[in-house]
Amino acid sequence: MPRRISRAFFGRSVLEVAPDLIGATLLFAGVGGRIVEVEAYHHTEPAAHSFHGPTPRNAVMFGPPAMPMCTSPTAFTGA
Repeated sequence: MPRRISRAFFGRSVLEVAPDLIGATLLFAGVGGRIVEVEAYHHTEPAAHSFHGPTPRNAVMFGPPAMPMCTSPTAFTGA
């Protein structure tokens, strides 16, 4: 069984957390896979979902560390 990552792991800068996630296995209810790519944006970067402040879609980003946020490419293209 893989070692669990603590919430404290995610309570660091995105620039520290992102590279440390490479190679980790993400499982939910026994389903998932190995993380092979990540993107990390500081909240001051215009490309960040959090750049314009909290919205219903990104509110989880303004809460405690280690809360998942999943996005779909079609959610941003209007498809």
